[in-house]
Amino acid sequence: AAVPIDSGDDLLAEHGRCDVVLTSRFHGALLSLCLGRPVVALSYERKIGQLMADAGLEGFCRGIEPPAPGETAALLDRALAGAAGLQPRILAAASGCREQVLEQFAAVFRQDVTAAGPPASAPASAPATGAGP
Repeated sequence: AAVPIDSGDDLLAEHGRCDVVLTSRFHGALLSLCLGRPVVALSYERKIGQLMADAGLEGFCRGIEPPAPGETAALLDRALAGAAGLQPRILAAASGCREQVLEQFAAVFRQDVTAAGPPASAPASAPATGAGP
């Protein structure tokens, strides 16, 4: 079920509950990476593919054209299965821009989100929702 997102805190909380994020939006992928969440990106613009490549996650990015049967599900399964191993790689890739992105995010929502961060342990066990940026 879709979860209403009424604030920046709501958005961060939902990202924090996701085991993996499926998005076709640049900022959805960027925020997920900054929070250490595995991402499967459906790229309709070069910048999404470039972001994933810069993070070393080009294997989790596919074009927006209709996928072969089961292709997107297979990418999600791969991201879920490797989430614990992916998280350090994601955080290392995002470390250079994480603080800047979170500061900009805070400015947009006029909230203090600097305390938001990746989980201290493996990804949360709550199921991912269908809602997302």
